[in-house]
Amino acid sequence: RKLLRLQSQFLKKCKARERIERAKRRMVLDMLKQGITLEKYKEMYERDRQNHLNQSCHAECRM
Repeated sequence: RKLLRLQSQFLKKCKARERIERAKRRMVLDMLKQGITLEKYKEMYERDRQNHLNQSCHAECRM
């Protein structure tokens, strides 16, 4: 029973990892289609990360 649970957890992790890899590849292809350079992507990423950090901080403050 424990072995079955471990196997299913392992499979879920593998599937999640595959899904993430597919999403990354799709994102890179989309960036190439749109002509987004790495520098521009870094700027966008930093802006999004700052927004996300601010949102998560506000969420914690509300608790």
